[in-house]
Amino acid sequence: MQQTSTRAIGQHHPITVLLIEHLTKSKVGDFESDISMQRLCGLPVGVNQKGYGYLQSAIRYLEKTGIVWKRIPTKEGIKRQEPEEIIERTQNDLRCISRKTRRSSGRLSHGVDVSALPQEKRPIALALAAQLGAMQLIGRTDSTKKLMNATGTPQIGDAMRIFG
Repeated sequence: MQQTSTRAIGQHHPITVLLIEHLTKSKVGDFESDISMQRLCGLPVGVNQKGYGYLQSAIRYLEKTGIVWKRIPTKEGIKRQEPEEIIERTQNDLRCISRKTRRSSGRLSHGVDVSALPQEKRPIALALAAQLGAMQLIGRTDSTKKLMNATGTPQIGDAMRIFG
């Protein structure tokens, strides 16, 4: 990698900053191969390679600014996602969260006898059970449908009305 100057972005490594600057210039639907990014930063950025962590840090940073990239393993690169792809990915994330919540709630309800817990531990067990129950309710697919039908633009208050 040749020596160039880069601006500082927080505590990020200069290689991460270089990748951030490069990926920021992209358009929705663009594809960046691992090889082109390796030429840019001087390190291989594929999975389990030296530069992979720098690339992942850049992707996470850009997600906070609204630029969403996703690894495409079959093409050995990353793609800047379109709005429809982001929505689909978010639905998948919600399904994963719902599954974890359901499993955790089952462990808590079937594996913990609250009456056998010490007095100081009971409130946390009950609070966790209530929290998990709320997450299960809000994470269901029919909750999404109810929110879509509630108003034209659902707000957090509409989500809270599902509990009522």
